[in-house]
Amino acid sequence: MEKTILFTGIIQAVCPIRWVEDAAGTIERRIAVETPFSDLKLGESIAVNGACLTVAKSEGTVAQFHLSSETVKLTSLGALTKDRRCNLERALCVGDSLSGHWVQGHVDGLGSVKRVVPEGESYRVEIELEDKLRRYCVDKGSITIDGTSLTINQVSNDTGTILLQIIPHTWQETIFSDYQRGDLVNVEVDILAKYVEQQCSPYKKP
Repeated sequence: MEKTILFTGIIQAVCPIRWVEDAAGTIERRIAVETPFSDLKLGESIAVNGACLTVAKSEGTVAQFHLSSETVKLTSLGALTKDRRCNLERALCVGDSLSGHWVQGHVDGLGSVKRVVPEGESYRVEIELEDKLRRYCVDKGSITIDGTSLTINQVSNDTGTILLQIIPHTWQETIFSDYQRGDLVNVEVDILAKYVEQQCSPYKKP
C-alpha cells in the first residue's frame, strides 16, 4: 500500500545544490543537496522547492535524489544548477505542529515571477499563473510557492497574477530573496479547492 506523505509548507532549511548530473540520452537527472540533517534515512521524503523527492542515497548531511523525466518536465528542478539554493522541508510526522496548511509535495504547475517590490520591511511579490492554476486561487486563500505555505493577498484575472506579501522572516528564511523577474517557481494549489471543484461537478458514472 502506498504511504501518504504530507508537508506543511514551513521551510526548515535553505541549502545549496552540491552537484547536478544528467543521465546520458534522457532528460532524467540526479542532484545532491547539502542539508543540515544528520539523520537522513534512505527512502525518506523531502520536499525540495515544493516537490516531494525520495532520498536515494546519503553521505553525512548530503542527500542525493533521482529526478524522473516527469519531474524534470513539470517542475523547475530541471533548471537547478550547482550552488543554486533551494527550500527544504522534511515530511510531517505524527504529533508535529501543522503551522502552514496541507501540502502534498505534488507540483501542479509553474508560475513566473513578474515583480518583486520592497514595501517597508516586507516585499510585495507578483506571480504570473496560467488560468488552470489561477482558477483555484482566491483572496486570502492558501497556496504553496516553491514549497512555502503562503496566503494570497489578491488575485487579478486582468493581469493573470496573484499578489503575495512576504514578511521579513519568510524573506530571510526561504529562497524568496533570490527571486529575479522571469524566474520559474513551483506551484501547488490548495488541495481543498480541487476537492470542492470535484464534488460540485456533475457526477459521471464510470
